[in-house]
Amino acid sequence: MNNEYIFLKTLHELLLSPKGVLIEMPDKIIPTGFKISKAVLNITHVVDDQAYFTRRSLKHLIDKGIAVDVFINQTKITLCEPDEIRKGKTKNRYVLSKKLQSDGDNKNHVVILEIKPEYGHLIVTIFTGKQKYLSNFNLLWRTAVLS
Repeated sequence: MNNEYIFLKTLHELLLSPKGVLIEMPDKIIPTGFKISKAVLNITHVVDDQAYFTRRSLKHLIDKGIAVDVFINQTKITLCEPDEIRKGKTKNRYVLSKKLQSDGDNKNHVVILEIKPEYGHLIVTIFTGKQKYLSNFNLLWRTAVLS
């Protein structure tokens, strides 16, 4: 089984789970098949170019009512082609952002990554955030031209 299949199978299972219900193996690591950009790899010093979720973080996103198809596509793009990489407030956390093309409201798709020695790039959460929010974090890297 490839990683994207494992991710989609787990996502489907969790989508069927009622909101607020405890899930089995919440800390199990789920590979996504999503590739991480070279810029992120250089900053985080992690060799593995894959991103991972825990079952708990996936269930949290589902319970928040995210649009799954948009979340998957935007997260893939943000991980592979971020506009900015910022240092998170806690050790080993990074904030990746990508300007949303369809929104004239200066909003970004934001992915919070935590580096775990045993797994590499673990996606903590994703959300839509304004540039003003992002300015609370130290800028580490930015594309030459923001898209």
